[in-house]
Amino acid sequence: MFIEKIHPHTKVIFSLAMIFLSAINDYTISFLVIIPLLFVLHIFNRSIKTFIVSMYVIVPYLFMLTLIYGLLGEVSSDNWIAIYNFKLNEVVLSSILYRSKTVVVMIFMLSSLFKHTSSDSMLLAYSNHVFAQTVSFLFMNIKNTLSHLKLRASNVLIAQQTRGINTQGFLTTRIRALWPMIMPLTMSAMMDSQERQLTLYVRGFDIESPRENIQVLKKHKLEKLLEISLIGLVIVSLLWEVYQWLN
Repeated sequence: MFIEKIHPHTKVIFSLAMIFLSAINDYTISFLVIIPLLFVLHIFNRSIKTFIVSMYVIVPYLFMLTLIYGLLGEVSSDNWIAIYNFKLNEVVLSSILYRSKTVVVMIFMLSSLFKHTSSDSMLLAYSNHVFAQTVSFLFMNIKNTLSHLKLRASNVLIAQQTRGINTQGFLTTRIRALWPMIMPLTMSAMMDSQERQLTLYVRGFDIESPRENIQVLKKHKLEKLLEISLIGLVIVSLLWEVYQWLN
């Protein structure tokens, strides 16, 4: 799997660049370029499951937007679907895609980044700069919190099953089974986060001094070239948008 072998900083730059490009450009860039590109990368990386898992978040989000904009859309003779107050036409679809373009790309990029970047490699990549250490700590904290929440949520579902509560079937059924445990799971994740923070402080995570690492993480020349190209692409896209806005 080549995504895991890419330098963490390169993956961060790539993720931020894709999110920024989706924000400043039309929705066609997000849905016709960025998302298909990420899909192809996951196919070659044999990690298409990561792409599919992200859809579990994206599909309900798009469904909610479709419902809201469909109910608020104006009546038109060109409606593709018209059921009571719900209307779906080209204008409504364009509004949905425009509003969701950045969020959808962000979900895909962050899920891929968290799934295919280890906490150790992120800490090692940003071990020499104070600001970068904060970024790596936030990354590690979010990654560990999500993994702990997923593990504990699965254990809760198993416990609910042993008590005779139905936890199988549609997403709504699983939500009803897990809903009473949302607050305890959240509080537990916050407590774990504080414990990890204290542990890192005890180990000298915030000490401003040179570090010596047993593992050496090197950046390939192609990765440096990719980072420069991505930054240049973002700058050119931003300047182009400013030029169009001024004219």
